Amino acid sequence: MKFSVVEIRLRPGQLFKVVMKNTASKANSEIFHNIAFLKKELTTGELHGATSHMGEDFKLPENLREICFGETSIVNPEEETEVELQAPLEKGNYTFFCTIPGHAFLGMQGVLIVE
Repeated sequence: MKFSVVEIRLRPGQLFKVVMKNTASKANSEIFHNIAFLKKELTTGELHGATSHMGEDFKLPENLREICFGETSIVNPEEETEVELQAPLEKGNYTFFCTIPGHAFLGMQGVLIVE
């Protein structure tokens, strides 16, 4: 379980489109995914700890919502969604990850590099 793109490089303030396609088959109807972009870089352990306390709706907890600059909706198997976002204005590394508990720990995470 991992994203097909794990590194994105953009300029400060650059607009970009995220297309989240859930390639799980409908036979695996319990496999949902999404992507959230944070205003800072977190380690795998920090992500695992943060997402392990999510409710059944998989919405970001308040402590992560405060540092999130964009996210897709939850995507069901064999469906997709997209969202247009703007890269942060400050250069640096920013984490993106699937908010479903355990998914980031299994590899559904990456880094947005603003340079």
